[in-house]
Amino acid sequence: MACFLLPKSFCFDLESIIVKFWWQKGHDQRGIHWCTWNELCISKEQRGLGFSSLINLIFFGWRLINYLNSLLAQVLKAKYFPTSNFIHAQLGNLPSLT
Repeated sequence: MACFLLPKSFCFDLESIIVKFWWQKGHDQRGIHWCTWNELCISKEQRGLGFSSLINLIFFGWRLINYLNSLLAQVLKAKYFPTSNFIHAQLGNLPSLT
């Protein structure tokens, strides 16, 4: 989502699914909200769970896996994981903000 513009409605629906997973007790049963959703979206470096980063990684990874011939996929593969694929790539010393 950092590279591609997605509709706000889609992002809202996706966030709603994740919120229900974390807070809902069961089907159509409300659970206790132990902290706010914004607190869950704080980066891990700031002692949050980094959920927004997780969503970005899911969609970004999906694009890298499904569009191997795209310019972005080729550039990132050459620089960050030339001997493997996106799934098995290791975090290097100077990771990209992408």
